[in-house]
Amino acid sequence: MRIFPALSRRRLAAMVSVVVLSSGAAVVPFAYADDEDDELQERRSEVQGQIDGAHNDLDESSATLRAATIRLRESTAQLSAAQARVSTARAELAEAQAFDVEMQERLDVAEAQLAAAQAELEEGRQGVQAQRTRVGRQIVERSMVGDADLQALGAILGAEDLADLTRLQTAHDTVVDTEARVYDDLRAAEVMLEVREGAVQEATDLVAAERAEAAANLERMRTLEAEAEAAEAEVAQLVTAHQAVEADAAAARAADQATLNELEAEDARLGRVLRERAAAAAAAAAAREAAAQRAREEAARNNGGGSSSGGGGSSGGGGSSGGGGGSSNSSGALSYPVAGRVTSPYGMRVHPIYGYYSLHDGTDFGAACGTPMYATADGQVVEKYFQSAWGNRLVIDNGYINGAGVASIYNHATRYVVSVGQNVRRGQLVGYVGTTGWSTGCHLHFTVYKNGSPTNPMNYF
Repeated sequence: MRIFPALSRRRLAAMVSVVVLSSGAAVVPFAYADDEDDELQERRSEVQGQIDGAHNDLDESSATLRAATIRLRESTAQLSAAQARVSTARAELAEAQAFDVEMQERLDVAEAQLAAAQAELEEGRQGVQAQRTRVGRQIVERSMVGDADLQALGAILGAEDLADLTRLQTAHDTVVDTEARVYDDLRAAEVMLEVREGAVQEATDLVAAERAEAAANLERMRTLEAEAEAAEAEVAQLVTAHQAVEADAAAARAADQATLNELEAEDARLGRVLRERAAAAAAAAAAREAAAQRAREEAARNNGGGSSSGGGGSSGGGGSSGGGGGSSNSSGALSYPVAGRVTSPYGMRVHPIYGYYSLHDGTDFGAACGTPMYATADGQVVEKYFQSAWGNRLVIDNGYINGAGVASIYNHATRYVVSVGQNVRRGQLVGYVGTTGWSTGCHLHFTVYKNGSPTNPMNYF
């Protein structure tokens, strides 16, 4: 059973979020466990059951809301993934665009280097051509005057004195040196021309490489742009679909809220009924005690004032165990209602869909559908009906136990085999485990009321 503040109930209608949704309502059933009903390693099973219970709280919502919530979560995940793809594509596109700018700068530099190398190559070619012209002129001049060495020898032989000989030798050496320098300059110009041709080729290759890389990056940009546009189109479609799913989830939550409101009113009614019966049981017990006390006093007077000990205390509704096959090893006021481990204990918790912090008003026992359920104490069946959240429900008034009016309530059953007004005995078969109402699987949600309010059932076993 759920007990929620009114403020949370008002907030529920206004919230759209599926994960954290403040709500207020009263009684909501919780989860089931698997079909295991073995009794081995009982303590370990109880602990594991408490862990499982954290995942089974979806029982506190209708199947329609659970389905809508799953769809909404899937839609949210798909939308987030699509938005992430858009961000990734746009980031990669921005990176490619920045690289494109860098590539253009590099290409500009390479082309400038190529232009400079080509200019130097042209200059070198002109220099080589000029040197070749000079060499050509020298060759022509030599051919016209004859062999320079023979002319120099003739001049030396015709010299009249040593001074003339020295002058003639110096002139000859000067001519020879000049011719040698012309040939050396030509060779140097040709070598430089080869170097400049190599530089032009390197610059040409670099420009080609830069252009190829820029072209590849441009193609990558086009691909990324297409991917980004496709991802944005997908996001737009998912947004539309997501809005529809959100509307479905909101409608399902509203329907659940209406049911919870009815359930709150019903549980308030049931609490009043059980409180009245508890008060009547307490009054009856008090009357019996008073009558017993008067009888003891009367007996004492009749016996001349002697005292006697009487046992006229309050009687308990958890009487002798009957023959229905229920747990017989319990020494508590109540015996276990079904053979199954605890899968979700009594206590406060946060609902996984609505997000509110509220009371799980009973103990869930995991058991296969069709597993027998038994009366936990002597009592009288006071209510049996179907409710959309609780499913098939049975309320047994167990009378006055340990100084309080106690009632036991069974929920989600496949069916019950007792009738309203029927008296039952401890251990008597009352019905079979099911998964009716708001339930994700076969289990018994068992509640104990003490003086008209829910209490931890485990305190009575």
